[in-house]
Amino acid sequence: MVDDEPDVADVIAAVLQSAGFEVVTVHGGRAALEELAARPYELVVCDLVMPEIDGAAVYRAVQERPEPRPIVLFLTGYHDASSQEAFLREADVPKLPKPFEVAVLQATAKRLLSRKSGSAPP
Repeated sequence: MVDDEPDVADVIAAVLQSAGFEVVTVHGGRAALEELAARPYELVVCDLVMPEIDGAAVYRAVQERPEPRPIVLFLTGYHDASSQEAFLREADVPKLPKPFEVAVLQATAKRLLSRKSGSAPP
């Protein structure tokens, strides 16, 4: 879970943990890049608009990694994402708006991971 706002990151991590996910939380793009370099992940839930290193830069770094790469799911407020619309269309990355419904976030994460592993959704 990557978000430059620690309170937001902690809430989202708790939502995902309550659905059975193991979650590592970092606060910002630079910390995300360091964490991704240190160990493999299956899913990166990332805020799109962050200072210094934004979600698009995190996504591009993920795409440069060897297979298997983690899936990236962006969370963003619509008003924040307007400057990123071209990137979102080009990358065709899954995204959810903030605020989100807890059940929708949990179901989306499960669906993305089940698609990656080739198993049926729980």
